[in-house]
Amino acid sequence: ASTRGRLGHTAFEATTWVSDSSTVGRAPAGVGASLSVALTTETRVATLVEAASYDVPRVTVVRVSGSEAPSILLQGEGFGTVGYSGAVRVGGSSCEASLWTSDSSIWCRVAKGVGTALDVVATVGTRVGTEERSFSYDAPSGVSLGALSPTVAARSPLPGAGAAVTLVGKAFGPADFTARVRVVSPGGASSCTATQWLSATSIACHMSARQAAGACGQDGGECVGVFAVTVSRVVSTLTQAFAYR
Repeated sequence: ASTRGRLGHTAFEATTWVSDSSTVGRAPAGVGASLSVALTTETRVATLVEAASYDVPRVTVVRVSGSEAPSILLQGEGFGTVGYSGAVRVGGSSCEASLWTSDSSIWCRVAKGVGTALDVVATVGTRVGTEERSFSYDAPSGVSLGALSPTVAARSPLPGAGAAVTLVGKAFGPADFTARVRVVSPGGASSCTATQWLSATSIACHMSARQAAGACGQDGGECVGVFAVTVSRVVSTLTQAFAYR
């Protein structure tokens, strides 16, 4: 009697009867977990539920291009022989777009963000593969001082703040990710009275009158401040002379 096998909803590629108590089936390519196996002999059907699972996708991460919204290529195995609506997450955010390219690779356009040592998670069917701490956004860098003029700190409009300086650079994030700025000067080290994210390339630091006076003296003048910008635990520093009048 002929015997046919099925894994999940897909027929075996081949089924071979061995004995009254055993049959060998070659499973089709696919993805999924806890799939049922069914054997049909003439009109009789036997089913074993949650009997088999495909391997979990194995992932390594290769960064293809670096920018505020980089693309990455996930390489590994077990991504399936056709597109199974694979989804990719970097950290806690889904990729803006994901494209299955083969059983060993998926392309992903990463959403804009900040952070380091983020997990990359690929979901194929119901199976999940993770490459831990494998992706980092560019660190904030290229910081320079951009106030009303290259050397003059503006009087801050905030109550209780004496001076406002604008730090110009890159990779400060596409939105306010609670960036922090600390000022290290001869008068001591302290956080800005207020830190204001302006764009992915600029952050404003509002210094208190006491901070500014501690760095420059009560009457103002030229001072040298060290500004430490922290975005998602990544720090970039600037040592800059400026005048406070």
